[in-house]
Amino acid sequence: MKLWLILPFLQLWGNVNISFSQNANTCVIGVLHPHLFVAGMLPLNENIQVGHKLRFVCGGGLKLVGSGETECSQTGQWLPPFPTCSEIKCNAPV
Repeated sequence: MKLWLILPFLQLWGNVNISFSQNANTCVIGVLHPHLFVAGMLPLNENIQVGHKLRFVCGGGLKLVGSGETECSQTGQWLPPFPTCSEIKCNAPV
């Protein structure tokens, strides 16, 4: 028997409160700073779930500015925010 046929009777007869809602918060990667790359594998064609962590690296001889790791929070935001990449500045020789 189909579940959708049984649910109304359970709720009326047994005063059962049934909820199918889940924590629907997920995170999106969006557009990354130029030369900023996510290290490792990403879930393909899936929402990124709360608790998932990303690690970052910079390409092109640039240095990472900010945290090298972020986590998908329950609010659907990445905490801490994504880092950026900046040029490595060397001091002039003396």
